Amino acid sequence: MATAAAGSPITLMFGGNGHSRGNFGGVEKGDPGRVSVYWAVSKEKEIVDVKEFTKENLVQDNGFSEESFAYPADLKVTAPPALQDKGNWQTVHLPECMEKGRHMMVWVWNFDGANKYSTCFDVMIE
Repeated sequence: MATAAAGSPITLMFGGNGHSRGNFGGVEKGDPGRVSVYWAVSKEKEIVDVKEFTKENLVQDNGFSEESFAYPADLKVTAPPALQDKGNWQTVHLPECMEKGRHMMVWVWNFDGANKYSTCFDVMIE
């Protein structure tokens, strides 16, 4: 579990797997989508339904590969093995209003206009 102060940044890391430039198993989309982080807005509260992915619960939204390590610089190269997308990350700025304690958060990857993948994680606010 990550430990942080309210209002501070944390870094979430996730693999590119060829998706950094919008290639989905040989299907060229040209847009790798967006990643969003949600929270339940109070400590020790769980997000239990996708209906809770609301504007009120949104912490931050970024492009999938806004922060990434992918080369070569030629954007026409979109898939491995020529594309080396070693990783993507998202610097998430935690809300200033977070109470001390455990906060459940959810990372969601959205592409083609729908939520496709998600994972939850906890952050302990000191």
